Amino acid sequence: MKWMLWLFLPILALAFTKEDLEIFSLRDNIIADLGEDVTFYSWLGIDADADGPTITKAYRKLSRAIHPDKNPSNAATQRFARLGLVHKILRSDGRSRYDFYLRKGFPAHKDGNYLFNRYRPGVAFALAFILVVTTGIHYVLRVIDTRRKREFLQEVIDEATDKARSSSGIVETEKRVTLDGGRTFTVLPTGEVYFNHKGSESLVDVNALATPTIRDTFPFLLLNKLTGSSKTEEPEEEEAPSKESSPESHTLKKGAARRRAVGARGKAKIF
Repeated sequence: MKWMLWLFLPILALAFTKEDLEIFSLRDNIIADLGEDVTFYSWLGIDADADGPTITKAYRKLSRAIHPDKNPSNAATQRFARLGLVHKILRSDGRSRYDFYLRKGFPAHKDGNYLFNRYRPGVAFALAFILVVTTGIHYVLRVIDTRRKREFLQEVIDEATDKARSSSGIVETEKRVTLDGGRTFTVLPTGEVYFNHKGSESLVDVNALATPTIRDTFPFLLLNKLTGSSKTEEPEEEEAPSKESSPESHTLKKGAARRRAVGARGKAKIF
């Protein structure tokens, strides 16, 4: 795609070698002498895929025809010299460079330098392009990381649930299990799994990991940090027990509220 070439054109302009510049200059002189549509190959009368011996044969034939001895003039001498350079380039590694620019396009000679006059992105464009690319890469990495964490959490849930099942194949009562690595989990008959860590419980919930958005990439995170617009979620406050509620009811509500609050802010502890 042409837009992808924009990023590399300034790099190519800075990376022109001495051999590249010689090819550009030789091509310009040949065009000025013989016409706009003349290429190294068409001047020799051969195809672009001609092999080495064919190139040399065509060169010798043309060199005899335009030799300065037959055409004594300064223009003939210069043309003969250019023909020698064409043969040298096409019989060396320079041929691949010439073929590359022949396919992709040659830069124009302006202000003493060879520049790509069709696309000339400036510094602002280059920086914007780099920002977009790096943001895209960061976004993809965030998506991959979230997917792996979800897979890990699902494996933990499945393993903890399997250990909590009774001989009948179901989780009959709330049960605490220990997995590899010494991590302990509480499995409820309802299917919920809680990670026990330092006296608190965090709900292991695959869906709690939000799918990343562009706003989760580093440019927006940095902007939020600089502007101080990032907000930290406050845990849900526990409801004050009613005087009419029983101690047992209060304990159940308190436990559920504690699990909800801890689960809301403690999911990363498992990783």
